[in-house]
Amino acid sequence: MALADLSIELGRDDDSTLTLSTKQIADKFVQFYWRQSAPYLPDESSNRVLLQNVGKQATIIKLIQAAHNKFEGLLSNARHNQRDWNQIVAKVSDIDSNHFITSAASPPA
Repeated sequence: MALADLSIELGRDDDSTLTLSTKQIADKFVQFYWRQSAPYLPDESSNRVLLQNVGKQATIIKLIQAAHNKFEGLLSNARHNQRDWNQIVAKVSDIDSNHFITSAASPPA
Protein backbone atom coordinates (compact mmCIF):
# COMPACT_ATOMS: atom_id res chain seq x y z
CA MET A 1 0.00 0.00 0.00
CA ALA A 2 2.84 2.39 0.81
CA LEU A 3 4.34 1.89 -2.64
CA ALA A 4 0.99 2.38 -4.35
CA ASP A 5 0.24 5.58 -2.43
CA LEU A 6 3.71 7.00 -3.02
CA SER A 7 3.45 6.16 -6.71
CA ILE A 8 0.21 8.10 -6.96
CA GLU A 9 1.42 11.00 -4.81
CA LEU A 10 4.88 11.39 -6.39
CA GLY A 11 4.68 9.67 -9.76
CA ARG A 12 4.24 11.34 -13.12
CA ASP A 13 1.83 10.46 -15.90
CA ASP A 14 4.56 9.50 -18.32
CA ASP A 15 6.89 6.54 -18.66
CA SER A 16 9.56 7.97 -16.36
CA THR A 17 10.93 5.91 -13.50
CA LEU A 18 9.96 6.80 -9.95
CA THR A 19 12.80 6.48 -7.46
CA LEU A 20 11.83 6.13 -3.82
CA SER A 21 14.07 5.99 -0.78
CA THR A 22 13.54 3.48 1.99
CA LYS A 23 12.90 6.48 4.29
CA GLN A 24 9.98 7.61 2.10
CA ILE A 25 8.54 4.10 2.22
CA ALA A 26 9.14 3.84 5.97
CA ASP A 27 7.46 7.20 6.58
CA LYS A 28 4.34 6.05 4.75
CA PHE A 29 4.48 2.66 6.49
CA VAL A 30 4.53 4.28 9.94
CA GLN A 31 1.53 6.42 8.97
CA PHE A 32 -0.39 3.33 7.82
CA TYR A 33 0.37 1.32 10.94
CA TRP A 34 -0.13 4.15 13.43
CA ARG A 35 -3.73 3.20 14.12
CA GLN A 36 -2.89 -0.52 14.10
CA SER A 37 -0.53 0.02 17.03
CA ALA A 38 -3.23 1.57 19.21
CA PRO A 39 -4.52 -0.50 22.13
CA TYR A 40 -7.95 -2.00 21.74
CA LEU A 41 -10.25 -3.24 24.45
CA PRO A 42 -11.73 -6.64 23.55
CA ASP A 43 -13.18 -6.68 27.05
CA GLU A 44 -13.12 -4.37 30.03
CA SER A 45 -10.18 -6.09 31.74
CA SER A 46 -7.53 -5.91 29.02
CA ASN A 47 -5.60 -3.31 27.08
CA ARG A 48 -3.93 -5.07 24.16
CA VAL A 49 -2.49 -4.30 20.77
CA LEU A 50 -3.37 -6.52 17.84
CA LEU A 51 -0.55 -8.92 16.98
CA GLN A 52 0.63 -8.45 13.41
CA ASN A 53 2.04 -11.98 13.16
CA VAL A 54 2.12 -15.32 14.97
CA GLY A 55 4.35 -15.35 18.03
CA LYS A 56 5.93 -12.19 19.35
CA GLN A 57 5.02 -8.72 18.15
CA ALA A 58 6.91 -7.38 15.13
CA THR A 59 9.76 -4.99 15.98
CA ILE A 60 8.40 -2.27 13.70
CA ILE A 61 5.01 -2.41 15.42
CA LYS A 62 6.73 -2.13 18.81
CA LEU A 63 8.56 1.02 17.61
CA ILE A 64 5.34 2.55 16.33
CA GLN A 65 3.49 1.54 19.49
CA ALA A 66 6.09 3.29 21.67
CA ALA A 67 5.73 6.47 19.61
CA HIS A 68 1.94 6.13 19.66
CA ASN A 69 2.03 5.99 23.45
CA LYS A 70 4.51 8.86 23.74
CA PHE A 71 2.35 11.17 21.61
CA GLU A 72 -0.93 9.96 23.15
CA GLY A 73 -2.11 8.53 19.85
CA LEU A 74 -1.80 11.80 17.94
CA LEU A 75 0.00 11.18 14.64
CA SER A 76 0.07 14.90 13.91
CA ASN A 77 1.99 15.57 17.13
CA ALA A 78 4.48 12.82 16.33
CA ARG A 79 5.05 14.16 12.82
CA HIS A 80 5.52 17.72 14.12
CA ASN A 81 8.27 16.56 16.48
CA GLN A 82 10.90 16.30 13.72
CA ARG A 83 13.61 14.77 15.89
CA ASP A 84 11.47 11.90 17.19
CA TRP A 85 9.69 11.37 13.87
CA ASN A 86 12.97 11.17 11.96
CA GLN A 87 14.32 8.65 14.49
CA ILE A 88 11.25 6.43 14.14
CA VAL A 89 11.34 6.59 10.34
CA ALA A 90 15.10 5.89 10.30
CA LYS A 91 14.69 2.82 12.53
CA VAL A 92 11.82 1.46 10.44
CA SER A 93 13.80 2.20 7.29
CA ASP A 94 16.80 0.27 8.62
CA ILE A 95 14.64 -2.72 9.53
CA ASP A 96 12.85 -2.64 6.16
CA SER A 97 16.13 -2.27 4.27
CA ASN A 98 17.58 -5.31 6.01
CA HIS A 99 14.40 -7.27 5.31
CA PHE A 100 14.33 -6.34 1.63
CA ILE A 101 18.01 -7.18 1.18
CA THR A 102 17.55 -10.55 2.90
CA SER A 103 14.40 -11.29 0.87
CA ALA A 104 16.08 -10.35 -2.41
CA ALA A 105 19.13 -12.47 -1.59
CA SER A 106 16.99 -15.49 -0.71
CA PRO A 107 14.07 -15.72 -3.14
CA PRO A 108 11.45 -18.36 -2.32
CA ALA A 109 12.02 -21.80 -3.83
